[in-house]
Amino acid sequence: SNGRDGDFNNDGNSKMFKMKEEEVLSLSNRAEVWLRLGAHGKAIEDADAAMASIHLLQELDRSDQQHSNVAMAKALFRKGRALMGLGRYHEALVLLHHLQHLSKDPHLFQAMATCKSRLARRGMNKRGSGPAKNLRRAGSS
Repeated sequence: SNGRDGDFNNDGNSKMFKMKEEEVLSLSNRAEVWLRLGAHGKAIEDADAAMASIHLLQELDRSDQQHSNVAMAKALFRKGRALMGLGRYHEALVLLHHLQHLSKDPHLFQAMATCKSRLARRGMNKRGSGPAKNLRRAGSS
């Protein structure tokens, strides 16, 4: 009887695990779709939900860290791109910076460079009545 109970529990856990893995994939892919549609807020929601499911999967099974790290990297990168789409470059840069230990994707470094240049441009525009401010006024008339 003990063996059967163990088999049932393992089978039930593996089914739940498989469903959670499919949920992660679906949420992460839907986040990408939202990004492409310009629905950045919805992309963040789905990326966050995917990450929460990944954390749960990591608690259930620590043996497949490589797979969960790849899934986490995708979800984090999609959230970072969504934050960029909302103009939240500092938040995006912090998130993408933390992602460096999971991914060496060249798109990651390109996104970080974009965040840095946008933040630098904002810093220059905020500094007051320098030439950039005067040029903007002249160009808008």
